[in-house]
Amino acid sequence: MLDADSDGLTNLQEYLVGTAPQDSDTDNDLMPDGWEWNYGLNPLIPTDASANPDADGLTNLEEYERGGNPTSNASWFRNLYDK
Repeated sequence: MLDADSDGLTNLQEYLVGTAPQDSDTDNDLMPDGWEWNYGLNPLIPTDASANPDADGLTNLEEYERGGNPTSNASWFRNLYDK
């Protein structure tokens, strides 16, 4: 399947979700569209970068940057030692 922007979403998925198939970060929040979509975030809303849905003290952007999981508060432990 074709993924023109290498964000983890195929061009068909980008079309269905409404993201830009030539832009790996449609909402410019520094998290790739595919990563956001895979974790249930909205790749069209930039404010989800500062959210913390799992209440672990890390924003979604910090989770992405550290390879964490924004839906699991257990990832804070791993991230604590990666700083």
